[in-house]
Amino acid sequence: MERNKPMEYTDNRAVCKDVHIFLETASGTFLSEILINTVVFSFYNNNLKVLLLQTGEGCCYFLPEGYVFKDETMDDASLRILQQCFKLKDILYNEQFHVSDETGQANESIFSEMLRLSGIEVPKDSWVNARKVSVCYYSLVDRFKVFPTAQDLFSSKLVWADIRDISELTCNHKDIIRKAVLKLQEDMDKKPIAYNLLNKTFTLKELQGLYEAVFQKKIVSANFQRKMLC
Repeated sequence: MERNKPMEYTDNRAVCKDVHIFLETASGTFLSEILINTVVFSFYNNNLKVLLLQTGEGCCYFLPEGYVFKDETMDDASLRILQQCFKLKDILYNEQFHVSDETGQANESIFSEMLRLSGIEVPKDSWVNARKVSVCYYSLVDRFKVFPTAQDLFSSKLVWADIRDISELTCNHKDIIRKAVLKLQEDMDKKPIAYNLLNKTFTLKELQGLYEAVFQKKIVSANFQRKMLC
């Protein structure tokens, strides 16, 4: 996994205070039963990468996650969360691809898990512990336009991970990424979205390298050229 420069921590006591205020007020502001998870893809060095956050303790990695305001759409919430976390204004492509409504630990939110790891007591009847439905998106971005802005108790680093190296994910996020890759493969076969992961000008060889990275297999050059020219 490739690590960006770690974010600086703020005062954890202040963060804890903010977390408690959020726990008390969020159910009146957000749709507390719905989570947004976004798989952020980028392509460089002939590899398809996914953007992960790392916990302050470094014990696990997770996808960007957030709640939906009561007066906004799912699509708007997905874009807002990325913009707030990473100053991502130039999101090249963003699409909803999956809804996860699993029960039990597989559906457990990052937020509730991080609260426990950080020693913050949450009442059993809190909305944080209620069953969540995760609405999943995938986004295509330029990795050089991703900048960390969040400084909190839970995340300390951004990590660009190869999609073949995502074994240390928490909750069901590894499965979400797997489904996102399958959806990206399907969309690249049907829609002209591949250019969103390449420079404005690119060669046929670079395009083939992208397809090989996304589909995770070698492609015969002659066959690929015929497919692209059809």
